[in-house]
Amino acid sequence: LSHGVPQTIPGMTDDVNAAYEAVWQEMQRELAAQSVRGRHVIVAGSGHNIHHDRPDAVVAAIQEVVEAVRGIKRDLRGFGNL
Repeated sequence: LSHGVPQTIPGMTDDVNAAYEAVWQEMQRELAAQSVRGRHVIVAGSGHNIHHDRPDAVVAAIQEVVEAVRGIKRDLRGFGNL
């Protein structure tokens, strides 16, 4: 999950802040791509503290992971101690 409200560095120009935000978002996409199940979600209306700004989005993301893991375990029954 990533903030949906662009972050700014105090004292920097708008151009520098825009470039920083673009690079930061690209790095988040690259990080998510490290997993075959990775996903980069930008949470509208949230700043750095997504858990405070949009706890619903955090809860939904956690539930999605739990459901995915449960599905994997169901699919792999009979393959050892899973």
